[in-house]
Amino acid sequence: AIHYLMSNPEAQRKMQKEIDEQIGQRQISLEDQKHLPYSMAVILEIQRIANIAEINFMRLTNQEIVIRGHRIPKNTAIMPQFPSVHQFLRYSRDLV
Repeated sequence: AIHYLMSNPEAQRKMQKEIDEQIGQRQISLEDQKHLPYSMAVILEIQRIANIAEINFMRLTNQEIVIRGHRIPKNTAIMPQFPSVHQFLRYSRDLV
């Protein structure tokens, strides 16, 4: 997160301005999220593009599915890879 904010000082300034205006000098809390839409959007975007956990836990498909012509039977063990969804949106639209 620090790397992405350092690479985008304008986003950092906007976040700081929003926090200063909405929170001031008091301790920030989870309830403040609804009052910090820009800051929350930046955090969510950093979580989307940062590759923190590339491979997820194994899952089982709950129904048969066809993805780009490949049939995946019900109860097949799969291992989702987050970057394939988070960073390549043009492909992930097929999964929704």
